[in-house]
Amino acid sequence: MTGPESGEVGEVLTFECSSGNSNPAANLSWVVDRRNVEANYTTTEQSEHGGFLTSSNISVVLLDTTRYKMINCYANNLALGEHSSFHASHRVTVIYPPDTLIVSGYRRGEVLLEGSVIRLKCSVMTGNPLPKLVWFRGSKEVEEQSTDELLDEDKNQLSVSSEISVTVDRNENGKKYKCKAEIEGKKKKYYDDLTEKVKLLVNFLPETVDITVTPEKLVENKVANLTCTSKP
Repeated sequence: MTGPESGEVGEVLTFECSSGNSNPAANLSWVVDRRNVEANYTTTEQSEHGGFLTSSNISVVLLDTTRYKMINCYANNLALGEHSSFHASHRVTVIYPPDTLIVSGYRRGEVLLEGSVIRLKCSVMTGNPLPKLVWFRGSKEVEEQSTDELLDEDKNQLSVSSEISVTVDRNENGKKYKCKAEIEGKKKKYYDDLTEKVKLLVNFLPETVDITVTPEKLVENKVANLTCTSKP
């Protein structure tokens, strides 16, 4: 059986299946993702060595977002007994971009206290292949970030995530963190329309409190101004 190894959603893929020389001619049938599929055509021709050669062709439209499609071609020749059956399998990887990122660890509008520690986690569960996730503080990539992945029983990725730890201080107030998804095979290139942003809000105490008096020398029954000033 011949056919492409991968394809994008919306693409039409064509697969060809041919049997070896047999007599009588083999009957070919197709199963795609455990469903019977009608062939575009099936042809049978005589072999120069005697017997017959059979070939068949199908087209598969990649409309959904399953990560893989299993294509099976079965050759049966019931005239030779119930066990005279052979088959070939072909797996196709369906390529499509992720559609959303999920950020946890901080609620929009939440006010943090200076000195606290938060962990921001960015996850993605769609797309094939799943992208690498990268955190940025402003426009600069965060140096220390841990990555994790969830696998199914066949070791296929179900989700990937990237996590950073932020020790909150007054410099983090109003600071923006961004999680971006890297385009497969293009290092440091990211999906423009796939970014999740977090803006931190921090409460903090003033570092100093000063009191000034005007005039410097106070006189009985004269008005004096006392000003209290705090500095962040």
